[in-house]
Amino acid sequence: VFESLFNIPACIMYNTMAEKRLVNRIFKNESIYSEIAGTWVDIPDNLPELDIKAKMKINCDYILYVGRIDDFKITKQDFEWVLKYLQKIKKKIKFVLVGNSYIQIPASEHIMHLGFVDKITKFNLIKQSVFLFQPSRFESLSMVLLEAFSMGKPVLVHQDCEVMKDHIDQSQGGYYYNDYAGFEYAFDQLAGNESLNKSLGRSGKMYIGKNYSSEKIIARFQHVIENRISKPDN
Repeated sequence: VFESLFNIPACIMYNTMAEKRLVNRIFKNESIYSEIAGTWVDIPDNLPELDIKAKMKINCDYILYVGRIDDFKITKQDFEWVLKYLQKIKKKIKFVLVGNSYIQIPASEHIMHLGFVDKITKFNLIKQSVFLFQPSRFESLSMVLLEAFSMGKPVLVHQDCEVMKDHIDQSQGGYYYNDYAGFEYAFDQLAGNESLNKSLGRSGKMYIGKNYSSEKIIARFQHVIENRISKPDN
């Protein structure tokens, strides 16, 4: 069913280049005209600024995870490595998780689960974090990564997620890892080097402006509609 479906459109609009590579690899449809479209990041220009540490009773700096909490998004090993690192360093940092949980979260003074929060709170949590940690291996775009970039926050991702690895490679807005040594090195750099943290954050923000503004994405769709859909013989 899907082999036929992916070989009949006049055009396919993909979220990311990694998504296009996956579809081409599975369905052998490289001949179909395509564009990388994605979607824009919708953060209010007049975002109300909250004292998020006071509001959420977070008593120190924190790294942040946002999303569904299950084995497909964040694994037992991810929790083990975070705890191993936070127990080792002298600086007090919490690992704060936002989202509904479908697995048991380890009980630790280093981990804080806030559950589901509203958008304004979420954006403030991202903006006031040290960095965003998104270890999911399965993403087609990752809106929360783009939101973090748009607010000048670096991101740490797992190398096995082709989509987010591409985001990091193209933006220079963070790190990716595939073993504990790489994980620890990235944490050290992001949590211990403030000037590097800010520089990576600026790179991520520039990446969003260049690729994920509403004007850029609307223009891509307009180009396809006017040149490929309205004139299918071209």
